[in-house]
Amino acid sequence: MYKIKLIKLYKHIIVFIRLKCDYASIQNQNQKLTECNEKYKALIFDLQKKIKWYEQFVKLENERFENLFSNKLNKLFTPTQIQLLLNPKKKKVYKWTPEDISSAISLRSVSPKSYRFLRTKKNFPLPGEQFSTMDKLTVLCFDETYISNRICFDKQNEQRVHFEILALYDEHIKQNSISNHSRKRPLDQSSTIDLYPRKQPKLSFCNKKDKQKELDKNIMRYIVLGMRPVSTVEDENFIKIIKGIDNDLQITPNTLKRGNCVLSYRRMTGKHSYDHIADLFQDIFNKFSLLREQIVSIVTDNGSNFVKAFKEFGYDIQDMRDDIDYDDEEDEDDRSNEQTIFLPHHLRCASHTLSLIATTDFSKAVKNSSINRLHNGAIGKCTTLWNMSRRPKSSEIIHDLIGCSLFYPCPTRWNSLYDALSQLLKFKDKLNIIFQHLNVNTSFKDIELVYLDELIILLKPIACALDCLQA
Repeated sequence: MYKIKLIKLYKHIIVFIRLKCDYASIQNQNQKLTECNEKYKALIFDLQKKIKWYEQFVKLENERFENLFSNKLNKLFTPTQIQLLLNPKKKKVYKWTPEDISSAISLRSVSPKSYRFLRTKKNFPLPGEQFSTMDKLTVLCFDETYISNRICFDKQNEQRVHFEILALYDEHIKQNSISNHSRKRPLDQSSTIDLYPRKQPKLSFCNKKDKQKELDKNIMRYIVLGMRPVSTVEDENFIKIIKGIDNDLQITPNTLKRGNCVLSYRRMTGKHSYDHIADLFQDIFNKFSLLREQIVSIVTDNGSNFVKAFKEFGYDIQDMRDDIDYDDEEDEDDRSNEQTIFLPHHLRCASHTLSLIATTDFSKAVKNSSINRLHNGAIGKCTTLWNMSRRPKSSEIIHDLIGCSLFYPCPTRWNSLYDALSQLLKFKDKLNIIFQHLNVNTSFKDIELVYLDELIILLKPIACALDCLQA
């Protein structure tokens, strides 16, 4: 009896062990699959980010290409034709403008055969020749004609009078004028009725060049003092206003270019505190009668005194406009008597920001990294050479060995560290020889020179950007 129970218990133990082993293997497989799933999720997420980035890049490139393409062809084609050239697979144009239809009719009226050749063979973006009944009825063609003054029109009898019977017509008019007492002044025998009487000439007492210069000055004041965009002069309605005043005047938008000038160059005495800086800005604004709405922004470096000045006295143009109360005149008089300082929007200098990234921020990042010792050792040896180059005797030795003097970094000069390191690496084979001739018990290691090469590669994009921005 006990044997049978032991055998059964043994079988259950074996089954339990097998199940336990299967469970462990399944659990391991599940863990591996979970890890693979996480990896694939991360991979899919990265691929989705790349896809979105490429989609935005393609969209921006397409927009840039369309803008460039439109700017090149807008002098030859209309906007509808340009859209058709940009989308050659698009067989149907939703709506041709009247300008497209009128130009197409003019071209077809010259030569229908040439029109069909350009449209079918050369694929020029032109409307089709199939017009609706309403289009055919409403199309009007004009041409230049000449009307001789020998042909006159009799308004009373509503008929044309030719040159052959002009004498009889004049006699008829004379008799009618004598019998008609209501006419104040009889017509002369030699007078004829002109269908298109000439306009009385206008006396011009102003030179056209002077009027054009005055117009340019007025437009410039209108744009600058009113803080309006330069594209205002390209607006069709604005051009119509100027043409309505005098058709001889012209607007030349290509001559309107962004300019710059120096308003003030003052020495700042005393403490360079934020409130002193704000007072100095306000004095310059008052001297040149600059309104708050006319100043868009001010660009300064990243100094803490500048940042605090704009933080304490800065304002937003829209907020200032919303806070003005035009009904309470007494409050406005009280405010005008107070000398309140309002500084416009503050922009930090991009060149100075990039320079801080390459110097201060980079030094802070290196201190908390594993390459701190390597960086300090390499830069320390470079600093030793730069300090020795400032001494007359050492500078002569260096000049004899490499044929030039060394640049050395300056905190107030951008890209000075990059330029100094680039010069040293040009003569990296002679750096240890320079140390020997200067009796300095140190030398560059190979890993330090490799690190300096990589540091130059890292700083090069920022240096190139600074050269472009500060030019």
